[in-house]
Amino acid sequence: MTISFALAGLVCIPNALCYAELSSRFPALVGGVYLYAYTAFNELVAFLVFCQLMLDYHIGAASIVRSLSSYIVNILELIPALNGKIPIWFGPGGKTLLGGIFSINILAPILVILFTVLLCQGVRESAAINAIMTLTKVGLFIYFFFLSVYFTSPVFFGLMNYRMFLLFVA
Repeated sequence: MTISFALAGLVCIPNALCYAELSSRFPALVGGVYLYAYTAFNELVAFLVFCQLMLDYHIGAASIVRSLSSYIVNILELIPALNGKIPIWFGPGGKTLLGGIFSINILAPILVILFTVLLCQGVRESAAINAIMTLTKVGLFIYFFFLSVYFTSPVFFGLMNYRMFLLFVA
């Protein structure tokens, strides 16, 4: 896993250098890869770049929303009245068809529509939701960090290492 991240970082370096060169050559342009491709090459190349970006964004969003729907179903099944009563086509795995090649998951497109409506409301509302979600993630991380420090036994680290760990935490 670490090697994969290192290789991905090495591959990103030439990409970053290309963006830096293009932005220095075309300082009046403010934008992403579509505008750079349009200015540096032509309209056809920019259109192909746009198609690739849209395909990439949609595939990424679909996979993220599909996994988010499984989390939501798992949270809903914690409610005793809903435990075991959520239909399979609504939930994480979805109803499989054609021997498992195709599956239907109704919650994922509903989440895509909800997020699209949220983003269409405006930047201010989207930024507020993003800030709330970020604060929630940071708060949970801090909570679990201090919870793990509280329940960690000195036996696991050895007495001296545990004291050094507590000095580092403080």
